[in-house]
Amino acid sequence: MKKIILSVAAVTLVATAFASSPWTVTQYNQNGVAGNITAGVSGLAQYQAGPVWGLGANADTSYGFGNGAVVYGNIAASRTWDMLPYISSEVSAFNHIGISQNSFAPTVGVQYSLDANTLVGVQVGYGNYTFAPGSAVGAGVSDASKSVGYSFNPYAQYTFGQSTVLGSFNYSTLWNADINQSIPGNGVANKGTVAYSYALTPDLAVGVTGAMQEVNQNYLAASIIRYANSNTYQAYIGSLDYAQIMPGITYNVSQLPGLSLGLQTGLTWFNTRKCEIQNTGYNFMSTFVFIPSVNYTLPITDSLNLLASAEYNGVKVINGSYVHDSGAIQDLNGSTLNSSFQVGTGLSYNF
Repeated sequence: MKKIILSVAAVTLVATAFASSPWTVTQYNQNGVAGNITAGVSGLAQYQAGPVWGLGANADTSYGFGNGAVVYGNIAASRTWDMLPYISSEVSAFNHIGISQNSFAPTVGVQYSLDANTLVGVQVGYGNYTFAPGSAVGAGVSDASKSVGYSFNPYAQYTFGQSTVLGSFNYSTLWNADINQSIPGNGVANKGTVAYSYALTPDLAVGVTGAMQEVNQNYLAASIIRYANSNTYQAYIGSLDYAQIMPGITYNVSQLPGLSLGLQTGLTWFNTRKCEIQNTGYNFMSTFVFIPSVNYTLPITDSLNLLASAEYNGVKVINGSYVHDSGAIQDLNGSTLNSSFQVGTGLSYNF
């Protein structure tokens, strides 16, 4: 049975293979039909802006052929509202600008268990992220602005004893469909991820994730729309070059079944190619990341569950600077890149 969580970080309910933990993919039911329908609400508040409210829903299903092969699919949709009044004509992927947004993202995949310890798979996805009609989005960007794109994501996972190793690669395209966008054209991002986890007990696990992403300038421009209602750190992760190392821990509280606690912390280095992507304003920047989280699943019936989650996302700049249009350089050392709380609740029906 796959695990489903409410992903408030993206203000979207997620139920694809990569939704179960920071270090592993979900192994789908290998016999017959399984799936769920999930719907929920979320809220984001941070020191830069907000709050942002969201409604999300998805349908997730899989079919196992009984020989180790599984096909699966997911359709996720959401609507978000940034309650901050529109105050600036500058549209930035890294700032809230008082807009509403619609997103639609179907995913399909194939997964195969080579043996009891080895899992391989590949999934492809489509994303459509649109500023809702009537949103005030600044000069040069129309109400119809949207970014669309595709992704291709192979992965492999191997378990030995109490250890699990995961490797995945994600190739994403993203472009802006608005003819008024100053940087038109197709964008490309390549991201590689490796993860290792170790189960200390059935309820306690530790792990570490390493990741590296490279994007081109067109991808960065299209991300302005996709990540407009995310927190600042999420927008950076989704839009810029970066390298990352993130150890963490998860704990299922046995005294209260359904309650799990998590902590991810570590270092992220942005603009690793030293500003080869122009017009971001940011030089190479190193950051310290601290993300504790709480997730709770309360069974209502055998098939219906109440979901709730909360997360704090704190990011401090260790070393970095910002280049203004005038050419002046602002020292960011020790400043707060992100400080946000995100909460969500919803219902999930399994079948």
